[in-house]
Amino acid sequence: MAENPLYSNQFSPDQQVNVILRLKNKKFLESNAVVTAIENNLLSMELIGTGVPADTEMEAGVEVNITFWTGWAHYRCGGTLEITGDSKHLCTRLFGEIVEEQRRDYFRLDLFVPVAYEIPSDQHLPAVEAQWAAARERLMFLPTPQMEPSGDGFKVVNWDGKEELLPMQINLSGGGIRFKVSELLEAGTLLNIDLFLPLDPSRVIRVVAEVLRCNEIKLRWEKGTQYMAAMRFHRINEKERETIISYIFSEQRRLLQLSQERII
Repeated sequence: MAENPLYSNQFSPDQQVNVILRLKNKKFLESNAVVTAIENNLLSMELIGTGVPADTEMEAGVEVNITFWTGWAHYRCGGTLEITGDSKHLCTRLFGEIVEEQRRDYFRLDLFVPVAYEIPSDQHLPAVEAQWAAARERLMFLPTPQMEPSGDGFKVVNWDGKEELLPMQINLSGGGIRFKVSELLEAGTLLNIDLFLPLDPSRVIRVVAEVLRCNEIKLRWEKGTQYMAAMRFHRINEKERETIISYIFSEQRRLLQLSQERII
């Protein structure tokens, strides 16, 4: 069978990609992988690391989302799981177009996820970047956050001294974030932000964000003054940016399917 140039021109053996599979419990399994073969629209991959956890239930037909970074743009593509040879080898049937997203074109989506942030007292860039690097290293030694369903999202319970961290509405992309804050922030202010994604296992992504604009929310029912802060990611690990983009892509497809089911 002749290869489909739509996929064979973009995927090749030994290429590294990011993979997210949607699970039955509304969470997602995320992993880095290496392409082992591409034949027509059938993509074979080997997961990097320990592979699929033993207690994770997967079956043929579950949704798979794949992203990869070329140094200039992010690419994403959807598919369905065909077979799992073992806990580390996946075979995916690709479908649809491979979508290119350049840095200025990152797709944005409204989500409900837990977010924790702090404003460093020392706003000098070298000091903030040093905090970011130290925080990422510290996260490697912390237990995986426990996330439980809460409303339209998931909450974090009993993690790193935080009893409970509820989901909040944010607007997220691979390049930045927007959410409500309780104080007026000047443009250029740097924030340390922890994003909690309901993957399997759950993930904490630490970023440094720079405020682009912050405006008071005029029409609202809650008491007190709140502001909407729009920020760009100033410091983020590129692999973790891929994880964010993959998660957004998966959530977009899930929400689209839910809306179609409601119409039917």
